[in-house]
Amino acid sequence: MAAANRDEAVAAARRFAAIAELVARHAVGATDCGRWSCDNWDAIAAQVGAALNISHNLASHQMYQALALRQRLPAVATLFAEGRLSLRLVTTIIWHTELIK
Repeated sequence: MAAANRDEAVAAARRFAAIAELVARHAVGATDCGRWSCDNWDAIAAQVGAALNISHNLASHQMYQALALRQRLPAVATLFAEGRLSLRLVTTIIWHTELIK
């Protein structure tokens, strides 16, 4: 069970790293413009949602979490990639540290 749990965490970490890389490569320019019907963030979320067979909203949440790991919490991302932290714990860390500068 423990090995399966580690494998699941490693796979989720790889998925988040791939999402973060996609966002970093394609989020050129503004990613939030009030008058646009579809901005860069939405276009990328559509790609992520289609690739993972998930909703647009869930894809956007995963993009945010992936970027948080890449930009704000690289040490957490490392532990996650090693399978030492579960997806549930990582998402809790991301949301609970959102306002910390």
